This record gives sequence, C-alpha cells and structure tokens, in this order.
Amino acid sequence: VAVAGTEADGVGGDGDGDGDSDALISTTATATATSTASAKKRELPEWRKRRFIRHSIKEDESLLPFPRHIVGTYSCHGVEPLYDSDYDHDEDDADDNNGDGNGNGQQSTVDADDSDDDVKGAARTAGDNTVAKINQDRGGVAFPYGNCPRTALFATYDGHGDGGEYVAQYALHEVQRRLERHPNFDTDIAKAFHDTFVGVDEDLRTVPEIEALYAGATACVVLLREKTLTIANAGDSRAVLARRRRGSGKDQRLAMDLSVDQNPDSPGEQERIEKAGGFVSPPPEPGLSARVWLDAEYTQIGLAMARSIGDHAVKPVGVIADPAVTSHDLTDEDEFMIVATDGVWEFVSSDEAIEIVARHLDAGEGASRACQCLIEEAAAKWHDFEGDYRDDITALVVTFEKIWDSSPLKP
Repeated sequence: VAVAGTEADGVGGDGDGDGDSDALISTTATATATSTASAKKRELPEWRKRRFIRHSIKEDESLLPFPRHIVGTYSCHGVEPLYDSDYDHDEDDADDNNGDGNGNGQQSTVDADDSDDDVKGAARTAGDNTVAKINQDRGGVAFPYGNCPRTALFATYDGHGDGGEYVAQYALHEVQRRLERHPNFDTDIAKAFHDTFVGVDEDLRTVPEIEALYAGATACVVLLREKTLTIANAGDSRAVLARRRRGSGKDQRLAMDLSVDQNPDSPGEQERIEKAGGFVSPPPEPGLSARVWLDAEYTQIGLAMARSIGDHAVKPVGVIADPAVTSHDLTDEDEFMIVATDGVWEFVSSDEAIEIVARHLDAGEGASRACQCLIEEAAAKWHDFEGDYRDDITALVVTFEKIWDSSPLKP
C-alpha cells in the first residue's frame, strides 16, 4: 500500500528559509533504519515513521499513489502573532533549542527522525510579526487499498490541544491500518468504520508518547470503492462533492456536502452531550463555535466539536469518537471532491470551494494546483478576517473521471 499524507509548510514558506511555498507530502515508512547512526537512536513506533516528498521534485511522481493532476494534496501551517516577549525568549534560549541561533526558531514539522525532544516551538515567519505554528493537521491517500486495485482511502485529520499533532498522526496511521483488516470491511463498512474509530480512540490511552486527555483530532475519512463513496466523519472537517449540471448553455456545478459538521449545538449532538452531564455554551457571536464544557459556569475544557478522536477529558460528558457514516454512488455528473479540515471551511463555503477548484481544473492546471489555490484563498480569508492569526489548513482534491486508469501503482 502506498500512502501519502500532507503535512506542514505550503503557504507562508516551508520552513527552509528560502521563502518559497512548497507543499510537502509525507509518506508512512514501514522499513526500519539500518545505518549505524540510526540504530543508535531509540526505535520509533510505526505510527511516527514518515518520509517527505516535495511537490516540486518531479522524479518522485512515480512514488505517489496517484498523479498530481488527478489527486492533489496541500497543507499550510497556521500562524499566530509574535510579541516582544517572544523575541526576548528566543534570544535567551537560542543555545538551548533546535533553532539556528539567528532568530529562525525551530522547525514546524515532525518527521520520522525526530527523537523525544520533538519540536515544541515553531518557526518565525520572516518579514512579518507572526510565528509559524506547529502544523497539527494530517492528510493521507492510500492506494491500492484493501487488496483491491479499485479501492482507495482519502483522509484529513485536524489535531488540537497540546500534542494534538501526535493524535492526528496516530489516527492517520492507525485508521488506515486497521480499517482494511476489519472482519466486516467487505460486508458492513459502517460497522468497520465505527469499530476502527472507537478502537483507535480507546487505544490512545495505551500510547506513552501521547497524552490525549486534553488533546484530540477530528477525522474525515472517505473510502472510494469502484464508484461508491463511504464517508466517515467525526468533528468539523468536511468532504464536499462537485456535481456538474448542464443547462442554460453553460456548465454549472452544484456543491453537495458529503459530511455534516458535528458542532456541539448541532441537532442530536447537544442533546447527547447534555444528557451525559455536559454543558454546551452557544456561539458568543456569529461565525464562532458553540463549545462543550464540564461545568455549568463554562470554565473547564471548552471543546469546539461534538465528536473527535482523543479529548478523553470530555468523553464522559457525551463527546464521542463514533463517526457519522454515509454513502454516495457516483454518477457521470460527479466530477471531483474536496476533503479538508476546518481551516478551509472557517471562511470558505462549500459552494465557494467548489467554484475555486473548478476554475483551476477548467483551466487545465490539474488537481494539485487547484488544491494549492484553494489553500491560498482560504489563507487569504484568514488574513482578511483574523489578521495575524491563521489556523492550519489542509485539503485533498480528488478527480474521478480517470482515477482508476491513472495511478503508476496500479497492477
């Protein structure tokens, strides 16, 4: 199985100091290191082993599950304001961290070679007053999947809380690994998804590298079998389908949500949380989220979604890892789908996202370029509305017309 996961970098620079905006693709690595130097390092668990492929390196095209013009992946780390106290702290600690001593801070990504002092800081964004956050998003593409050349898995995970990137990384690895091995994978995919999500959530308690009491991740996972999509969603990431409608002398596209955001005040979600003894505060103003609390005074936790993997502190009050599972049979009018974290959906509607991607696909730019442009437009919206703060943003764009005939990895 070839697996590609988008991670960190993209808009705002890739952390290598050259000011470019390369996207990175991280792939799970199953082979252990054999060099003497690597052998001296503590062996990492499988879920933390990744390697990276730059979009700009064309020689790596054959290593991807699908060509870049068919399936596009892109991820952009978040940023936050940089205050004078941060400069003082950087200067004091320059010799004690993994920065370069020149004010560039630490790298904002974690890869397979990192040890237990994985990056806890983030890279300063050159030329402005922001600092790059650690990218807690993860995304993945697996193909062939389930021992079938016409089955693929697409996923995004949005980590949150201190160490949320580890929850997202663990979920990326484990959901993919466990789902295809589930005894009901071929007979009852909804049950397979349910057991997989819940099992991954429960097993986080046994992973010593992860403290999932106050950290978690949303998950939006789409299984494509022949021409049938099965969508499993926990949280507020989202999958959206573009359907072409012909009429009025020109082509028009309809955005169809394949998943429903599970906010704390959504119908059914709030009732479950309150029945379990939790409390839901309404959005403080339009555009902001309702939140889940442990107490009636709204002082403890304040989680902004009703379902997630991790976040064990609020599991007793009705926040669940069980995904909502739906399905959709593709038609000839269904052109592509977007699977993205809420960094896209915060300020970009489903209709707008479909229009952005379609515009670039129609121009012959391919799925990767269209995906990158979607991320860039979402990042611009964050700047317009939030100034010096931006959430991590990750998206996958999957075109359907030639997907099974295009992969260099097909049998």
